[in-house]
Amino acid sequence: TGGGGGGGAGGFTTGSAPIGAASYAVVVGEGGRGTPASQHLQLNGGNSSIAFSSPISTLGGGAGGNGANAPAPYVGSSGGSGGGSGMNANSSPNPGSGSGGNPGGSAPSSGNTGAGGGGGASQSGEDGSASPTDNAGNGGDGSPNVYAFGPTTAITYAGGGGGGTNVNGQHGNGGAGGGGQASTSNSDAGNPGTYSTGAGGGGGWYSPNQNGGMGASGICIVRYQIGRLLAEQKATGGAVSYYNNKTIHTFISSGTFVTPATFNETVEY
Repeated sequence: TGGGGGGGAGGFTTGSAPIGAASYAVVVGEGGRGTPASQHLQLNGGNSSIAFSSPISTLGGGAGGNGANAPAPYVGSSGGSGGGSGMNANSSPNPGSGSGGNPGGSAPSSGNTGAGGGGGASQSGEDGSASPTDNAGNGGDGSPNVYAFGPTTAITYAGGGGGGTNVNGQHGNGGAGGGGQASTSNSDAGNPGTYSTGAGGGGGWYSPNQNGGMGASGICIVRYQIGRLLAEQKATGGAVSYYNNKTIHTFISSGTFVTPATFNETVEY
């Protein structure tokens, strides 16, 4: 139903790994499903991974909890970051589990309260408030990263979705990093997370019930040193670009990162 919690962002994982010649499966998780009005079908986001010899993986975002006049669960689900709790949930924040995750916000137990915002990579989701304001919580902010381009063009990923509310309250805004804004009126749905950011979708309006926003799909990025004066890729897979003496492979859908027999690099992901 409307008044659902904001979707949590997917996990946010960075690091480096020495790798050699092989074919490495890359899985980009799909965004979690925002539920159609009154159907209670929201789902967590899909996990993302890179199958290095020591596999790298991160959890998809947790779904927001159900709103008023709906069956359990009212508490947001665990994930990379936790989903926010739905209005009237009387719940504690739900912790995310996974690298870079944060809890979703809670919601009070009485009145047509505001729902909690979804957790983001760098910040917890904001709690919803009770009467007389009934305001929903904003989604938690995501985290910036420069792997895709370089130090002057950081992109913020994995913001949480804003919580839904009712006619008396203020909707929740999405967190920085693509988090979806909740429904702003009783005639629109919650907004989706921004494509390929791993962000959570916004909650739906209550009375009349509106759809929840879809979560955003993830992204996997691998880069390594060019190692010569002319830009030249040493591996294949994804969209290839060059910046600041790095070759960058960006996957916005699942694929394979393939390194040749001569490859012996410490890659960053």
